[in-house]
Amino acid sequence: MKKHLLTLSLLIGFQWLVAQQIAQMQFINNAPDKAIDIYVNEQLVVNNLIFRQATAYLFIPAGKITVKIAPSNSRTTAEAYKTFTLNLANLEGYIAMIGGESAEQADLFLYTGASPFAVTRSTIGVAFANGALDVPNMDFVTLGFSLFNDIKFGEYGTFISVPAIDFELQLTAANQPEVVYVSNKFNFSFWRGRSALFLAQAMPMVATQH
Repeated sequence: MKKHLLTLSLLIGFQWLVAQQIAQMQFINNAPDKAIDIYVNEQLVVNNLIFRQATAYLFIPAGKITVKIAPSNSRTTAEAYKTFTLNLANLEGYIAMIGGESAEQADLFLYTGASPFAVTRSTIGVAFANGALDVPNMDFVTLGFSLFNDIKFGEYGTFISVPAIDFELQLTAANQPEVVYVSNKFNFSFWRGRSALFLAQAMPMVATQH
């Protein structure tokens, strides 16, 4: 089995305000390890999105759209190496994770029902995405309880409401709480009333000489 360095990232999206509200989408670059450009319907919407970074929630057209992934600082969609066709509902929120072994071989993993805001002003909305390729399915655990169970690569755990307090969050092997991949502490108090996506990411561990 390959050895990987597993990390848990907190991705939070600020809402952009524009005149026309159609659909909202947050893009995540989880394709090692190049920066990418993202086009929607031939228009550049994200320039130079680096690996392990996310955009704000962007307003984009609803209905049938094309999303194209191109190298960083591309000039036109003619340089795109991946094209995806999506059908977005009006006024719906989405997360689009670009992930795989490389940007050129990446897939687009879509989550429907996303929002930059929590259900109430005193809580936060929390979701989880497994972006760790070649790592077994995971559970997302806090305070001894599994919030999201048996999540495989490319899958999301649906947004839930949690108190805006300090938490220790763990990623464990699915249904094996004793096998802890990573454990981090997060302070949620500053983010009350909003939402956050936790993304598990993994890179192969390379032996180095010291």
